[in-house]
Amino acid sequence: MLRNERQNEERNSAFAKIWFCIGLVAALGIVGRARAQDGGAKFVVDPNWPKPLPEKWVIGQVSGVCVDAQDHVFIVNRSDMTDKEAEVAEQAPPYIEFDPDGNMVNSFGDWKVVPNITHGCTIDYENNFWTAGNGDGIIQKYSHDGNY
Repeated sequence: MLRNERQNEERNSAFAKIWFCIGLVAALGIVGRARAQDGGAKFVVDPNWPKPLPEKWVIGQVSGVCVDAQDHVFIVNRSDMTDKEAEVAEQAPPYIEFDPDGNMVNSFGDWKVVPNITHGCTIDYENNFWTAGNGDGIIQKYSHDGNY
């Protein structure tokens, strides 16, 4: 009888330790999650970013956004403005660069040679701008100042 009681105590002790560990992991997970939420980045929409585009430009769908090491934001513009927009505005260039304050600092690309259905962009370690088309598989590389 003593042997069974001792086995039961050991089993109960093991179960208690397991449940204690599970409770500890759960508690730490909740505290860790709360800390991550408190210390995470907070984003706020700036309705004045970017600044108005020049020369009555209109952009179509933005199919890519990338950021260089100087926090300049590049957008990939699709040429899909509406007929009404075309009556009063001009299609913006395919690629537009903004400084961190939202000022347009550069635009480049020729609609005659950009990939079909432009899609995405990236800036490489040498500060070159890369983009591609998902309609034709063309990949293009531009220098940071927009030379093809």
